[in-house]
Amino acid sequence: MKKQILVLATSFFLMAGSAIAQGPQRMSVDERVKIALDKIEAGIKPSESVRSGAKVILIDFYTAQQKKMEEIFASGNRPDREEMMQIRKQMGDERDAKLKNIFSAEQFAKWQNEIEPSLRPQRDGGEKKEK
Repeated sequence: MKKQILVLATSFFLMAGSAIAQGPQRMSVDERVKIALDKIEAGIKPSESVRSGAKVILIDFYTAQQKKMEEIFASGNRPDREEMMQIRKQMGDERDAKLKNIFSAEQFAKWQNEIEPSLRPQRDGGEKKEK
């Protein structure tokens, strides 16, 4: 009985360790859109037409972003950091131009200053610099 419990506990820790070692997985487009819409809903409280317009824009943005990243990495050549930042900035500017057309000036300012920065991926670990 003790052997069985020991074997069971050992296998549990091995499975848990391998799951942790895989690290975080990329979110799907639908998951990213849902998170963004939840933050928009909480911060801006848009009308239904504005919300549906933002949903379409965000789906297009995240789908295009995912497709572009797949193309880049499928080529086998990893671009340098500046090129990746330029691609992301260009895609973000296009998204913001579309959102500016559906949001009011106040809503768009809140999007740029509060909501959009909170959607950027944050890295864990590393030393935290104190301000």
